[in-house]
Amino acid sequence: MDSIKKPLEDLLISIETLGKTQVEIIKLKSIKTASIFISSLIIWITIFITVIISLIFTGIASALYLGDILNNKIWGFLIVSLAFIVLGILSALIMSKTIKKSVGQYLIKTTLNQ
Repeated sequence: MDSIKKPLEDLLISIETLGKTQVEIIKLKSIKTASIFISSLIIWITIFITVIISLIFTGIASALYLGDILNNKIWGFLIVSLAFIVLGILSALIMSKTIKKSVGQYLIKTTLNQ
C-alpha cells in the first residue's frame, strides 16, 4: 500500500506545481500583452497631441496671414475655421471605417503575438 501511496503523492505534487506554473505563465503573458498595448497607446497619444498642437499653430498662423491679405482678421479666422470643418467632415466620412479596421487589426495582432 505504501508503494502506491508515494508515487501518487509525487504525482499530485507534480500536478499542483504544473498548475501553479501555468498560472504564472498566463500572468506573465497578460502582463507582456498589456505592457505592449500601453506603450503603443502612449506613443500614439504623444503623436496625436503633437499633430493637434501643430495644427493649432498652423491654423492661427494661416488665419493671421489671410487676415492681413483681406485686411480683416475675423475673415481670416472664419475662412481657416471653415477649412478645418470641411477637412474634419471629409476625414470623418472617409477614414472612420479605415481607422476602426486598422485599430482592430492592430489590437488582435498585438494580443496574439505573444
